[in-house]
Amino acid sequence: MDCTSEIEVKKKAKSNDPGRKYEYWLDENDKNKIKCDLCGFVTNGGIKRQKEHLVGGFSDVKKCPKTTKEIAEEMLT
Repeated sequence: MDCTSEIEVKKKAKSNDPGRKYEYWLDENDKNKIKCDLCGFVTNGGIKRQKEHLVGGFSDVKKCPKTTKEIAEEMLT
């Protein structure tokens, strides 16, 4: 019986953008596919879409249920 399991390696971007603190790439070759560190939601659209996910109020992406007011304000600066 094979007991191997797939381990997800978090590939963080080296950037000063505040949105990068709460996400990582699922695939280093597809920089538009980003997974939220807080809730696990996957966005397709790069850091802009991820920040919209953290802030909420955008019709094209679901708001992160685990974001805080402080995180949302940080994304808007």
